Amino acid sequence: MRTFHRVLIVGALVALSACRHDQPAVEVRSVEVPVAVPCLPADRIPDEPPLVAPHLTGDPAHDIAIIAPSALLLRDWGRQMHAALVACAD
Repeated sequence: MRTFHRVLIVGALVALSACRHDQPAVEVRSVEVPVAVPCLPADRIPDEPPLVAPHLTGDPAHDIAIIAPSALLLRDWGRQMHAALVACAD
């Protein structure tokens, strides 16, 4: 069995010696790649207003007093987020 292994190893070495050795050298190139960078610090991103759904009862007279102020807060938050996006786009 050892003779078989030796023949196999010698055969593999002979086969590998026939490989091409005149391949071109590795060429190193520098390539500029755009990388995303934050345009706004995380602490300047406005917090989303609190959810009001758990406080709603289904009674329109009661719920309007909750929904109206929430709508104003959401509208203001939307304006702040829009301003942040515009600042990042420029």
